[in-house]
Amino acid sequence: MMNYLSSKKDVIFRGENKNVAVIVSSSPSGECFEIASAIAGIAASENAEEICFVVSPQEDDGDRGINNNSSNDDIETERNMVESIYFDDEVVTEEIEVVVLATKSWRVVHDDSFVNDFLRRTDAWIHMGSEFADDFCLHARLQEGANITLW
Repeated sequence: MMNYLSSKKDVIFRGENKNVAVIVSSSPSGECFEIASAIAGIAASENAEEICFVVSPQEDDGDRGINNNSSNDDIETERNMVESIYFDDEVVTEEIEVVVLATKSWRVVHDDSFVNDFLRRTDAWIHMGSEFADDFCLHARLQEGANITLW
């Protein structure tokens, strides 16, 4: 995913008033943490208007790659952090143009009703792991006109 994001960063993140949402679990794995950190750097270098990290409390045992003493401030880098339950209240979700699922947790995508609802109604370009394709009803969303890139 990082190779893809790095090679296509100007297409994905550059643009006037580009707003980016990154979905993470509350205890992201090391790989997901690296992706979220890199996305923050790429978005900043490409002059994205705003980036917000949507933190989902839904996780499974496989997502506990970062110990609980690690702070989400490490990936915040002066950017917006919001819990998924408050996402619609604190962020103008209609203005988000790019969504990156920086998690491999099936529970975040499927069981977090706030994340799931947002992903199903957004018109933003969605970047997600191929393991979510079936649970996300990928083919139905593509027929509805969703712009989805799988990694």
